[in-house]
Amino acid sequence: MNPVWDEYEVLSTNKSSSRVRCLSCTHEFTSTGVARLVEHFTSGTGVKVCSSDERGALCRKYSRTSAPSATPPRGHVASQPGLPHFFKSAPKQEADDAIADFFLEEGIAFSKIRGASWKRAVAKITAAGPGYISPGYNKLREEALDSAHARTEVRVQPIIAAALCATGFSVCSDGWTDTVRRPLVNVVLMTPGGSVFLRAYDTTGEKKGAKYLADLIREQLEAIGPDSCVLVVTDNAAACKAAGALLQAEYPHITWVGCVAHCMDLILKDIVKLPWAAELAAKVKAAVKVILNHQSPLALYGKHSPDLKLLLPGDTRFASFFLMLKRFIAVRGSLRKMINDPDWDEWVAGAKPKVQIKARAAEDTINSKSILRLAQALINATGPVVSLLRMADCNVPCLGKVYYRMYSLGCTLRDAGLDTDHESAVEDIFTERWEYMHNDIYAAGYALDPEFLFAGHDFTKIREVMKGLKATCIKMLGMDDALLAMTSYTARYLKRLGSFSGEMATLGAQRMAAHTWWEVNGADAPELQRVAVKILAQVPAACLCERNWSDYDYVHSKRRNCLTAARAERCVYVYRNSREATKTHGVFDEESVAWAYEPEEL
Repeated sequence: MNPVWDEYEVLSTNKSSSRVRCLSCTHEFTSTGVARLVEHFTSGTGVKVCSSDERGALCRKYSRTSAPSATPPRGHVASQPGLPHFFKSAPKQEADDAIADFFLEEGIAFSKIRGASWKRAVAKITAAGPGYISPGYNKLREEALDSAHARTEVRVQPIIAAALCATGFSVCSDGWTDTVRRPLVNVVLMTPGGSVFLRAYDTTGEKKGAKYLADLIREQLEAIGPDSCVLVVTDNAAACKAAGALLQAEYPHITWVGCVAHCMDLILKDIVKLPWAAELAAKVKAAVKVILNHQSPLALYGKHSPDLKLLLPGDTRFASFFLMLKRFIAVRGSLRKMINDPDWDEWVAGAKPKVQIKARAAEDTINSKSILRLAQALINATGPVVSLLRMADCNVPCLGKVYYRMYSLGCTLRDAGLDTDHESAVEDIFTERWEYMHNDIYAAGYALDPEFLFAGHDFTKIREVMKGLKATCIKMLGMDDALLAMTSYTARYLKRLGSFSGEMATLGAQRMAAHTWWEVNGADAPELQRVAVKILAQVPAACLCERNWSDYDYVHSKRRNCLTAARAERCVYVYRNSREATKTHGVFDEESVAWAYEPEEL
């Protein structure tokens, strides 16, 4: 029997013909013999040509078939392996071995074989046939890289287009120094539907003043279209703030804000610098280090706490001291069991004198009720700060949450359990940082977030909120449309009339992303809806820029430090944006936001 029959499933047969289905493209047709089956893969004469990606290989395989036409015997099963499969088993094993050698010799992680790009590459190589030769070194780093860059630009266009049509977008920027000490400044576009890495500028020899930084961001704004830009987000350095002022003067509808995550982290760092907080941090850190730096107590701790690991502060982690402190409180029971275990005393007795002193100090820290009380009060006081930092660091639309979270710090602080002097010192830090970062757009976001409206908040009694909302509406709409927006706000939104009423609006205020809620329920106030969607869809943080440096460091590593700045940038563009284009962005749920640095994973 001719091997071409193995590519088909026989549906029915009679004396002169057979009804078959192609296993590659699922097309069904009537065949009178082998010639018609081969034509399906080759010329398509008299039958629809195969649409499968494997057609090229099948065409070469069967184009010279000259066996006489014949119908298969009744009961023929196309998937039944024939003689050719036996002869193919040896080359297949050789191919598997070559792939394994490639992964092992180049140090590539086994998990990469699960990737869609690897599977797509293998399928295309198979379809190209046995005569295929891979691109050479120069072609891969030039023509192939340019082609991949162009394809990636096409793939990210839907993310940009969605932002231009409805939600608007934010642009964030941050600086970094790469593996070979080149100073770089990157620019990233952020939208609710995803983010796009735009450029990484090599700023070697340049004075990074306000005008220079503004020029870099302006170049990307003009390339995308500045009309839909809502925010420009940078860190809180003086040059960045001045660059933001220049951009606001040129584009009046755009607002510059400092990175919220950075501001929250500065608040936490300022608190840790207070003498009593610094003393607490030193004692807890020393106790944790005694356990983590020695194998015997670490194994003993694992015996009493198999699930939760101890944490140490990290230089590049947000709120790492407070994560350490919170974990220390959570596992204090296990720590007490550990130091009461006879094996602990045996280890301490056999340790060096310096280690014994540290171990006894760790025991005092673990048993101290005053340290536990102060640590718990500090965690309670900084809870809203860490919560807001968590949201901002996860690239979720949280601009509407900033004002209330900062406003609630005072209430939380009073109930935290700190001494009066400690409470006053922490409150001064909150106040100073909030005065520095406050912006009218935060007040507008709070006034327009339906979560707070349906929770019973009365915005009209807070002068600062109403002033910020008015100023933001005028800035984004102009005076005439701003009047209509404010009229709708007081006449319909605050009174929950028309499209703002009903069970769906009430439930959605708690369960839906704020900008999505406005898209669904804001039809009765189109001017106000336009402002609300654009404000509430923004992420007032530049964490994506910092995370993008991790991608850059992965691509332009110490092993690949000969890449030029331009070529490294194109490699990162493809790596970063192709992964972003394949992500599925679900519905935002505030309670299910997973931090980029979960304590369990540190």
